[in-house]
Amino acid sequence: MNEYLPVFKINEGDLFPQDIFANELGEEIKLSELHQKWIALFFYPQDDTPTCTKEACNLRDNFEILKQDSISIFGISPDGEKSHQKFIKKFKLPYSLLIDEDHQLASKLGIWGTKKFMGQVYQGLHRVTVILNHELRVHKLIHPVDSGNHAEQIRQNIQS
Repeated sequence: MNEYLPVFKINEGDLFPQDIFANELGEEIKLSELHQKWIALFFYPQDDTPTCTKEACNLRDNFEILKQDSISIFGISPDGEKSHQKFIKKFKLPYSLLIDEDHQLASKLGIWGTKKFMGQVYQGLHRVTVILNHELRVHKLIHPVDSGNHAEQIRQNIQS
């Protein structure tokens, strides 16, 4: 079963390999310009699918608590601008969704890889959250993600 798990290419303490992203509006988001103590990047496979929606809505519902803890939240998936815009609008998500359309970043992190679902083996994005500190160093890698309780998972991991 281990062949269906992510093979992380980054470790706690490593400098995150990317600083600039495009969001759902095509705007440039530069992580180094954020003035939060923590940044949580939750990588998810696809907009508007059941488990991804559950995770996104859990973070939406706990957004103010996370904000009080000085945590910036960003979702990242292979979906493009239009898909992200629809997902945000449909579920009233209060945070930006970033684009990794060609999964270059996910591959660089080791979270794009072999997966198995309902007997089908395929290449895809593993559900992983990367927590960065204010220096953009990896504080924690969260896997597996508990989609229905993910905000609390993030909060517990910044305290450790």
